[in-house]
Amino acid sequence: MVSGPPASGKSFYSGMVQKNYDVPHINVKQIVDRAQEILAIEDEEDPRNELKTDFQGKIDEAKEKEIERLTAQAEADGVEDYEPPEAENLQIPLPSPILYELLKQRLQENDARNRGYVLDGFPRNHEDALNVFLKRQTMYDEEGVPLEEPEPLPEDEEIDWDKYFEPNPDILP
Repeated sequence: MVSGPPASGKSFYSGMVQKNYDVPHINVKQIVDRAQEILAIEDEEDPRNELKTDFQGKIDEAKEKEIERLTAQAEADGVEDYEPPEAENLQIPLPSPILYELLKQRLQENDARNRGYVLDGFPRNHEDALNVFLKRQTMYDEEGVPLEEPEPLPEDEEIDWDKYFEPNPDILP
């Protein structure tokens, strides 16, 4: 993984590693382009429609949170008669869970699984890396039968990643 601030040479050095080792060069722009392609699907027979519906729900949720944040900020600033923007006109960055899902899918493709890969600029931080490279541990009941639904994560405390998660072998080269 190559990371750093903007214009620091991440893509340049990622490209050099990619050429030298003949591995896929995966950057966040490719992931965002894939998300936009899925969101633009209009064919009802396309197998990615379920993914599109899930992504659209996450985007709508993020837009609602942003409208709430903007409204709260306007109230805190004492702005009277504040009119929040319409959700369909609001431009927001692609929510991180969508990026996580698409990056996991990309890392499961044959070229990345067989040859390895170089990641350019994403994951951006430790939390992103945990969300991409770890998966929920399989939980078992008293008889040793795997639970279909894992126990919910604690909401009001910091997550113990070692207790609930394990490395995802599906995306390791």
